[in-house]
Amino acid sequence: MKLICSHLDKRLANIELLAACEVTNQLCEESGASFVFGPQKGGDLVIRYS
Repeated sequence: MKLICSHLDKRLANIELLAACEVTNQLCEESGASFVFGPQKGGDLVIRYS
């Protein structure tokens, strides 16, 4: 994934950002993160299918 940071404060130009993610689900669809993990966070079917 590439982040576009041209709009950020110039003082942040030389920072290194390291992110970790334990899931590989896409965001949407029935195998997506909102459908799979939404109920754990209180999401209902409206949220999961939005």
